[in-house]
Amino acid sequence: MRTQQKHGPNTTTTVFDDFRVVDGIRVPFHATTDVTDAAGRTDPRERSEIRYDHVALNVDVSDADFAMPKMAVTGRIDAPSGTTTIPFDLVNNHIRARSQTPT
Repeated sequence: MRTQQKHGPNTTTTVFDDFRVVDGIRVPFHATTDVTDAAGRTDPRERSEIRYDHVALNVDVSDADFAMPKMAVTGRIDAPSGTTTIPFDLVNNHIRARSQTPT
């Protein structure tokens, strides 16, 4: 199964496969999404892939399931102000964080 969506000049295509029956409903356990530009080029860096190991339907979900994760004790911001800056690129309304190698 496949879906396509236009985002300005780009087309986002998502392919669903590895369908399995869960509680009587066929559910895709794998999805791959690619973005193709107006010239027909697909950048492999834009690819996203999701693979599910387990799917449960009609499960109770609590507000705590959506709570922000707690910061690890080892996490810290070294700046005396307690703030930091993270450089990023905004591409088609998507934030792309730049990877940096720790020094």
